[in-house]
Amino acid sequence: MPELTAKPGGLEPNEVDIVETCKESNKTALVVKVVGLESMAPLENATIKATFPGVGDLTAEDKTDPSGQLTFILDDLVSETTPVQLEGSDPEGKNKRGMPAFEIKKKKVNSVTLGIGPPQLQFFSPDLEEDSLEVVQGLVQKTVQLKILPPDLKGVVKLSLVEAENPGERLVNRAEDGDYDGPAYLSRFRLSEETLKRPLKLPLEAFEIEGASEFLYVTGLEPGTETLKAELVSVVGLELDGDKPVSTTLEVKVTRAPTNTGGFRVYHAQTADDFALADVEFQTIYAACAAPKDSLKVAVMDSGIWDDGGYLKDRLVGGKMFTPPPDLVKDAVDVDDISTFNTALIDFHGTHVAGQVSFGTDKIKLLDVKLNNTQMAPKDKEGEVMKPAMEWAASQGAEVITTSVAFDWTKGGIQGVVSAHPNVVFVSTGGNNDVTIEPGARDTYGGSYASGNGVLGGGCYYNRENGTASPHSMRGRGPGVDLMVPADNTTLYSPLDARKNINAYYNNQRRDAWVRKNEVFQQWLSEHPEPVEPKPARLVDRMKPEFRQRVEEWEAAYKEWEAARRKADIENPGDAPVDKDKYDVSGGNTHSDEGISFGVPVIANIASKLKMLCPALTGKQVRNLLINASDVSEGLEGLSKAKGVLNPLRAYLAAFDKAQA
Repeated sequence: MPELTAKPGGLEPNEVDIVETCKESNKTALVVKVVGLESMAPLENATIKATFPGVGDLTAEDKTDPSGQLTFILDDLVSETTPVQLEGSDPEGKNKRGMPAFEIKKKKVNSVTLGIGPPQLQFFSPDLEEDSLEVVQGLVQKTVQLKILPPDLKGVVKLSLVEAENPGERLVNRAEDGDYDGPAYLSRFRLSEETLKRPLKLPLEAFEIEGASEFLYVTGLEPGTETLKAELVSVVGLELDGDKPVSTTLEVKVTRAPTNTGGFRVYHAQTADDFALADVEFQTIYAACAAPKDSLKVAVMDSGIWDDGGYLKDRLVGGKMFTPPPDLVKDAVDVDDISTFNTALIDFHGTHVAGQVSFGTDKIKLLDVKLNNTQMAPKDKEGEVMKPAMEWAASQGAEVITTSVAFDWTKGGIQGVVSAHPNVVFVSTGGNNDVTIEPGARDTYGGSYASGNGVLGGGCYYNRENGTASPHSMRGRGPGVDLMVPADNTTLYSPLDARKNINAYYNNQRRDAWVRKNEVFQQWLSEHPEPVEPKPARLVDRMKPEFRQRVEEWEAAYKEWEAARRKADIENPGDAPVDKDKYDVSGGNTHSDEGISFGVPVIANIASKLKMLCPALTGKQVRNLLINASDVSEGLEGLSKAKGVLNPLRAYLAAFDKAQA
């Protein structure tokens, strides 16, 4: 039977020689070095017990020497390797520690370090600077390791955000969604166990650390600073001192992306080519989806879309005009074929809107639903124009219907159309007015409060240099508005040919009007010749009485002639008009303009991408997700239900998570 002895300290020189150099010796040594976990200094008088379950349950126990060492010596081992288990406690008998079984080799000096005392937690990353991690808003993630020290320990950790203890306005379920099951606090960053998948819902009461550490992925969502806290709940083989909690913190600083993220990149477009750039966040998340939607139709209810043969060419898949009869709108055109739309366009508002809707992906397909020749809705024609337009769009498979045209959604049976299509998202405008929209007035402006599948957008200023938003005094706002989007001056996709065509239209209108007036005038003139003013043959003739008499007679005749012309309501058109551009044609295929008209289609763009990432989303779920994914923006808290500006990246990830659930 092998013998086991324990002695404080290390091996004597002769013992070391025996074990390490004499092959005939049957001695095997296990040198245990004991340290305190808090200081990692040698721990004197710690009690260590060694058990060898594979060798007749041999057991020995003793205390460490001043250097924190204790040596166990075994004689006559048979096997080349032998399992051993260690248990220890500090000199006061507290902080008991058990080490998982390991093996020692025969005829060798085997060494191991055993830490006793409160374990430690540590965040580690090569990108850490003084316990602070900086990550840029977007999908360029940073990784951190959460370690329990010493590294052989396994345990359970609670993860939470310090700021969530006093959340203030940063509450997530602002949509008051009864089915919401996400976190209560709106974090500025996302924590996950994989690059995109397996997000951690904080606070997380039981996060298991199985090995030496766990890798976590940090994704920046919203600029700002927050503190991640890790607190040790339990450790395998170790009794924790409940009076001395073990925790650590990590400060996470999220800095803004220079050109924002997702669909908001459109606000940084400067050239026509910029509008064709990919929405890289959507593209990346879409590629990770198990079963995304191939494409999605968006109906643009506006003044018509110019098919430019470029950016919008492959996106236009259908259209229909619902322009009212000519007696309602001057120069109205009643055409049902999308191929004729270009010649019928006299306003590029709808084209600008379509450019915003289409940004970032060619998977968005457009239905051109022309309501009017201008950006103004036909007055009091909700039932005759807007209702059938919505019904047609829904019948063509539109899953998002967006309109930057203001009209009364409570008239003409429109509420019924919205409610009848719960899977369609209806996006509407809060208007360009100094008005506060209360919840009771919401249905007038858009969607259906009852069915919940309408999104009402309000507008704000957006500083493109520093990414901050601020209130806009001339944009719809208030508790009846769902969320805010930038609605100040921005660069828009505007085909040069469209502006030239519209300029030509208005010049033709002016010329045609002049020709019509001139024809009437000439006809009347032929029947009522204009009195001819007398001209003196010589300068000296002006002084002659007979010439002055002729002038007086002419003046009287001219007054009589002019009075007759006015009585007959005949206008003298004067000289033929010279062509003059109504719209600037020097800027290539872009144009700048401002208004919530060009923010509403950005909401539609993001809503469309959410439905492609998670095809099962209903219209109401999309609305709630958009609200709950919005930032809480300082100074905008009282201007909408969301309390801030829509956040595309956070919305994409929320839809992705829902699709993976």
